[in-house]
Amino acid sequence: MNRLCKIWLLRLIRCSKIILSVSTVCVINACTLDDYRDLCCAGNTSMRYTYLPYGHEQFTDYIYSLHHYLFDASGVYIRELNPGENLQNQPLLLNEGHYTMITIGNLSEKTKLQHMGNPNLEVFTLSSCQQYPYSDSSGSGATYLDNGDELYWGIKSFMVDLDGLATGIERENEDYVAGMVTHMNNIHCHLRVKVEWSNIPPYTGDYEMELDGVPSGYSLHPNLATNADGFIVPQGIDYTSHKIRVPLKARELNGEFITLRISDDHIPILRILFNDRKVAPDIDLYKAFLIWGWHPSRIHVQKYAIRILIKSDGSADLFPSFDSSIDDWIDGGSFG
Repeated sequence: MNRLCKIWLLRLIRCSKIILSVSTVCVINACTLDDYRDLCCAGNTSMRYTYLPYGHEQFTDYIYSLHHYLFDASGVYIRELNPGENLQNQPLLLNEGHYTMITIGNLSEKTKLQHMGNPNLEVFTLSSCQQYPYSDSSGSGATYLDNGDELYWGIKSFMVDLDGLATGIERENEDYVAGMVTHMNNIHCHLRVKVEWSNIPPYTGDYEMELDGVPSGYSLHPNLATNADGFIVPQGIDYTSHKIRVPLKARELNGEFITLRISDDHIPILRILFNDRKVAPDIDLYKAFLIWGWHPSRIHVQKYAIRILIKSDGSADLFPSFDSSIDDWIDGGSFG
């Protein structure tokens, strides 16, 4: 009898250990960094990053790196946070307080951030620094920017409580809301340009395309940002010229500019050059965009394509994505 009791006691102990182990696993698995209410995750909350340009997730299709810049409640720069192993889930191990974090996607050596000299959010700026690599043969000493990074950005204000739990703050009304999500927004512009001639092109070899009047930088202060179709975009500053080199192939040119965003108030002039000599009239894109109903300030993803036909008399026709045209740009003329 005693021997039988011992056997049943040993079985009971083993069952208790199994139940305890299963319970422990369930408790651990119940803790998730995606739910800020989990008390077992105190001090280990995280920021979720998304990119939803058309209502569905496309983060991994376009964003391959993130840089996180943290500021305190007064807008004073604190430090850069190292990105997490999963770019879309950034751990936050912060002391109690109010914070603003600016996140930039796809930064490379082509783009420079300036905030350390005067570490304040009001003077936090981003600048394109990819110089056009070919010298100016005209002797003017002018410098131009070449194609830059395909940039994205996001802004989030939030508070951290005594337990290390973070809660987002809506900037519009300063209400506290559940969830820690930063929506990344597109802050670059693609402009594809195709040039054809009605007869034989005047030169063979590499041509140049120039956009005059494109921002070389952004102010990253949230209060200066604007709304484009429901997406927050930064304010452009320091307007300059961009150049790209385009080889002549099959009697036509096909080039693509990658610049910072253009706006309704600053739509650039396009030039086609060979050895710094114009081979077509200056094309002020302002009137063309107006006629075509293109309003850059109202859209968040800027992707444009135009075609230019240079005629034998020196005038030019301009087509939006190979459709209708604007005729007869004359040499030296431009639209106001």
